Amino acid sequence: KAVAAVEKTLSAVEDEALRAALARLGASIKRN
Repeated sequence: KAVAAVEKTLSAVEDEALRAALARLGASIKRN
């Protein structure tokens, strides 16, 4: 159970980082 919870948290963090990176990329593309 603990391992599954950690994996879920890690994937959520990765998703968040990915969304943030995509948002920054999109913003920089719009500015250009």
